[in-house]
Amino acid sequence: MIAACREGKAQPEELTGATFTMSNVGSFGIDSFTPIINPPEVAILGVCSTSLKPVRTEAGVDYKDFIGFSLTYDHQANDGAPASRFCAAVIKAVENLELYLAL
Repeated sequence: MIAACREGKAQPEELTGATFTMSNVGSFGIDSFTPIINPPEVAILGVCSTSLKPVRTEAGVDYKDFIGFSLTYDHQANDGAPASRFCAAVIKAVENLELYLAL
């Protein structure tokens, strides 16, 4: 499926019926956006662009890579607490990407 999508050969019927989607607009330089849920999905994770942001440290100010995420979810299907825990887990995984890739 990944190869078909990259080659532009995926058919619309092959891309329907999902319950969760990711939308990556980071390549367009978008810092923040609110993705829209497409039924029958119950949630969508928006991935934004990366940029350097100032972070206060004990030594002063340092610049760190920052990537924005936006989670939109259907409150009829998901409670806010599990959705927030999911988003926190995604952030933790990205912050520790080298560790996750070593597994």
